[in-house]
Amino acid sequence: MQLKLIFPNSHITIELKQHPTIEKWFKFFQNLTNQQPDYYRMFMSEEVSVHSTSFVDVNRHWQIILNSIEILRNANYCIPFEVADKYDYKQVTLNQLHRFFTYNCEWWYQQSTEANPFDKTFTPPADWNFEKWYSVIGQINEAVHNLEVVTPTDTKMLYQNPAEQMILPSFVINNPASITGELIRTCYLPFDSYDQCFNYEPLDFSRGAPVTLNASILGKCMLQSYFEEDDPTARDASGREGSYGGYCIHLSKKRQEIYQSAHFRQWAARYGRTVDSLPLEFQIGHVPDISMEDLFKFDPQRYIRTEFID
Repeated sequence: MQLKLIFPNSHITIELKQHPTIEKWFKFFQNLTNQQPDYYRMFMSEEVSVHSTSFVDVNRHWQIILNSIEILRNANYCIPFEVADKYDYKQVTLNQLHRFFTYNCEWWYQQSTEANPFDKTFTPPADWNFEKWYSVIGQINEAVHNLEVVTPTDTKMLYQNPAEQMILPSFVINNPASITGELIRTCYLPFDSYDQCFNYEPLDFSRGAPVTLNASILGKCMLQSYFEEDDPTARDASGREGSYGGYCIHLSKKRQEIYQSAHFRQWAARYGRTVDSLPLEFQIGHVPDISMEDLFKFDPQRYIRTEFID
């Protein structure tokens, strides 16, 4: 099984692992892209960076959070923590708000049997459906991610490069953000416990640039939790529990170095975990014939489509 990323006059070939889980993933998204040939987009990503506040309108994003909190309070939601009038530039504040979003998003579908995780007496207004609920709490999530770009942590600062070179460069091949609502449910492949064992396999660079599933999860992957000095044992900090088809081609071995570092081990140990017990990545294959250095020559803006080849 192969994936072929098509560019004008060139291509990138990804060799996929021969395994029932990877075959299931391959067949699911092969069928999906036969129906939606333009399903994928491609871009260059850097997972750890702290920008100056000139990159982000901090006051506007914080006001979005305040507005959403006010809507919830007007709906008789008792929020059990303080939300200040001004942003304090602390990651712990964003971690709390992000968890507020993820737990509430998950709770909607269990509300008939489970009390709200933050306000056990809360019941949504009768005329609210999930779309209305998400329109309120989803804005908190979006604003948090925008504010994270300008919020330093000691861990993030360990990896800031004064030369402004990318620390963790990767190509991300992902589904377009326009796929929402009912359609996004049909684009999701859930993994069972057997499939999820792939989350615990070490990254293998020996056969070429590794290709992993991206972190399309409700919560945080382990690397994000590490950079944001969050709790990897929280139920919304996880490995890949399913896939929307997105994947990453890693263009640096720095990710592996981070996982093997004493600092990462100390972070895991702080929460009673070893590195081997954390669901770090979900590798589905590798790029065999192009070096990581030469992969940089491909321009994501010139990407055309992905072909699934049996």
